[in-house]
Amino acid sequence: MSILRGEIGGREIDMMREVGCEAFVVRKTLVEESQLTGENRLMIRIDNTALLAEKVVVNLRMSYLGDEIKALCIPDAVCDVIVGNVEGARGPEDPDMSVM
Repeated sequence: MSILRGEIGGREIDMMREVGCEAFVVRKTLVEESQLTGENRLMIRIDNTALLAEKVVVNLRMSYLGDEIKALCIPDAVCDVIVGNVEGARGPEDPDMSVM
């Protein structure tokens, strides 16, 4: 697993591509109040605990997928942004390094 750099809201972030995840996940400290959608989604973690995650819409600039994305927002993500198996995401072995 490699950690790559990206950008969200003009701030540099660390991101990772995780094939065991089925969504985008963003650390809550990187999300503005205006990006919250008011919706939630139940997230089952690897340790089989459940978390009600807020849905957000953020603009990302990163090596696996860029532009406006819908993501889940949690306070204690292991990385700033986690790119799961979502439509349009590049494979973990194929990041677009020209973006950064």
